[in-house]
Amino acid sequence: MRLLSLRAAAALVLAACGALPAFGQSDRGDFGLPRGEPPFQGAGVAGTPLEGVLDARGYRIGPGDVFTVSIGGIQAANFPVPVTADGLVVLPEAGAVRVAGLTLAEARERIVGALRPYYRSGVDAALAQPRSFYVHVAGAVTAPGRKAMGPVSRLEDALYLASAILDSAAAAVAPTPALRRVRVERRDGTASTYDLLRYRRNGDLAQNPYLTDGDNVVVPVSDPRDTGVRVTGEVAFPGLYDTFPGDSLLDLLTVADGAPRAVETRTIRVGDAAPVSIADLLAGRTAPPALVPGTVVYVEGDRLRGIASVEGAVRFPGPYPIRQGQTTLREILGAAGGLRPEALTRGAYLIRAGSAGAARPFDAAFRAVQSPGDFPFVTRAGLADQFFEARLAVPLGEAVAGGAGSDLVLYDGDRLIVPRDEGTVLVVGGVTRSGYVPLRAGGRAADYVEAAGGRRREARAVFVADAGTQALRSASNAVLGSGDVVFVTTDDPATRPELYGFALQERQLVFQQRQERRQTRLSIVQTALTAVSTGVAILTTYLLIRQ
Repeated sequence: MRLLSLRAAAALVLAACGALPAFGQSDRGDFGLPRGEPPFQGAGVAGTPLEGVLDARGYRIGPGDVFTVSIGGIQAANFPVPVTADGLVVLPEAGAVRVAGLTLAEARERIVGALRPYYRSGVDAALAQPRSFYVHVAGAVTAPGRKAMGPVSRLEDALYLASAILDSAAAAVAPTPALRRVRVERRDGTASTYDLLRYRRNGDLAQNPYLTDGDNVVVPVSDPRDTGVRVTGEVAFPGLYDTFPGDSLLDLLTVADGAPRAVETRTIRVGDAAPVSIADLLAGRTAPPALVPGTVVYVEGDRLRGIASVEGAVRFPGPYPIRQGQTTLREILGAAGGLRPEALTRGAYLIRAGSAGAARPFDAAFRAVQSPGDFPFVTRAGLADQFFEARLAVPLGEAVAGGAGSDLVLYDGDRLIVPRDEGTVLVVGGVTRSGYVPLRAGGRAADYVEAAGGRRREARAVFVADAGTQALRSASNAVLGSGDVVFVTTDDPATRPELYGFALQERQLVFQQRQERRQTRLSIVQTALTAVSTGVAILTTYLLIRQ
């Protein structure tokens, strides 16, 4: 009898309260909205997008929420219980219970407590369908008025429906919203101001609160003449920003640049005031300058900050932040995890490609290639094509141990190259088969040229680039080591077409010099022969006279 009365009571409750019918069959349209009202995207029973499990201590119950009440026993019963328009739930046996305004946890506890005296078996209640509701949006929006919100909607959802976030086309005909000063007025009389830009730049959910029934959202108009401050310089989002009473310089910087950096090295200047360190502001060592509407906030980057890269046989190759002229070779090696076992420590070198190293003051190999008089012009150009980068040999073994080279400072754009020890010597240029030749015990330059197929017909001079010193020298009988390079020059002026004209001019000049030297020698011989002939004639004449 108790079970029959329970079912009958449940049927009467549903009939009396007008429980919501199946999804999509309501006379009020989808999601309980009036016919013709566009529903909020995603709102509904089965397709409601949620950010996770509802916070039972934060979600407030209101008209339209639907609970599922379960009664245990031999024949268990589950039935929906909607929250009526006046904030009640009508329960069998227990009657009407007020739940509007309670949190979900409080409402569940009140429903279970009201039913427990009438049923000995397990009684429980759960929120089956969160409600849809209306809020009011006013101010600098293109479509103000009442907006139907889906379950668990946030402030940004209401502004999206009211087109508060304008595109460039709408901005020409509508007021600009002050998204840093959006006001939410609750039905209980409380009001709060929220900074939606801070939510968008930093993901601060506290600035994008949940809305509830009857909230009034007011979006002020942005007037740069009264509240605007321009932020420029080294920030992620430069532009004109609204300010408001109590707004601090760090708050504005957070909106214009996102979350503070782990290591802050920039300075900031407000108007004509002296620049201050952002790190000092964050640490509270310096009082922040006051924000005055109409001024310019300039953020200047750290001039010593740079990027140097480590490539090759290290544990963690890649780019690393440095302080120019301060970060040392040993420090960046430590950041890269140190050397791998296969590293060719004698062959490591530094390439200085940044503006700080444009003069290349340290590179002996580059000076050898570029110094006038060392080699003919076209030969030097060919060597520069093959060894075009300025290199500085670095003794990595000693640097890791804190010896020579460990205090070598780095600059922006530097590249530390640590080759693998392949046990080879590279032979390039005027040989039959250019490429890597396995290292030979006691091998010299001539041996590796021979192993590469020998010299071609147009081959000329042979040079060796020492991997340990990065110095370029003429080939000798010295024994070569792993990583060394043998370069055989040719008459072919490297690979650049513009060198062919210089090569022809150089050859013509050499030919002219040879011709001039030949003419000089002929003139000297002719002069000598003339002098001898003249002397012989004089002597002959003298002898004839004597006779």
